Amino acid sequence: MYFLLVLFYVSIYTAFEFDSPSLSILRFISNYSDLGINEEDLNKFIEEHPFIDSRLKSLIRDGFIKKEEENIYITQRGKRALFYLDSYRYILLSKKVV
Repeated sequence: MYFLLVLFYVSIYTAFEFDSPSLSILRFISNYSDLGINEEDLNKFIEEHPFIDSRLKSLIRDGFIKKEEENIYITQRGKRALFYLDSYRYILLSKKVV
C-alpha cells in the first residue's frame, strides 16, 4: 500500500521529474551517507546546477533533507523516497516498447 501511495505521489509531484533537481540534490547528499556534507560543497554543486536552489528549500520544507549547523543530511523520508523513485524509474526504463 505504501509503495502505491509513493508512486501516486511521485506521479503528481513535479519536483520529481525524471531529471529533476530534487533527485540530483538527494543523490548528491546521499553520496555522503551519514557524514553529511558541508554547505561549501553543496554550494559548489548548486553553482554548477543553478536550478537547484529553489528545490533545496523545498526538500528541507518537505522533510527529505535537514540542515544541522553547517551540514545537510538526507532524512529517512528522503532515503525512502530515493529508493522508491529509483525503483520506479528502473521499472519504467527497463520496459521497452515494441
